[in-house]
Amino acid sequence: MKKTILVVDDNPSIYLVFQEALGDIYNLKYCEDVFSAIKTMEAGDKVDLCLLDLIMPEETGYELLSYLNRQKLKIPVIVVSAKDSARAAAKAFKSGAVDYIVKPFDMKDVLKTIRDEISKKRS
Repeated sequence: MKKTILVVDDNPSIYLVFQEALGDIYNLKYCEDVFSAIKTMEAGDKVDLCLLDLIMPEETGYELLSYLNRQKLKIPVIVVSAKDSARAAAKAFKSGAVDYIVKPFDMKDVLKTIRDEISKKRS
C-alpha cells in the first residue's frame, strides 16, 4: 500500500510538481492552507508525512507544527519554503520539522529525505 503524503501549500502548482514527481510512488493529498490540513487530520485521514510551506495567507506553517505537537501526532514534517533564512529554519526545527528545504529545490533531494523519513517512521 502506498504511503500518504500531505502537501500543504497555498500555491497549487507546488502540489502539481510533487504529484508529477511522486504520484507513482506515494499517495498525495493537497491542502491549500493550515485550516484544511487540520480538518484533514481531524477527519482521520492517514498521513505518513507532510510537506509544508511556511508562508501562507491565513496561518503559517508554524501553526500546523504547533498543532501536531499539541495533538502529539508523530507525523514527520518537511518544510519546503521560499524563505531562505537560518532563523526560519531554526524555528521550524525547534517546532518539530525534520528537515527544511528551500525553494527552488532538487526533487532528488526531496525524494531522498521523504524516503529516509518514511523508513524511520516504519522502524
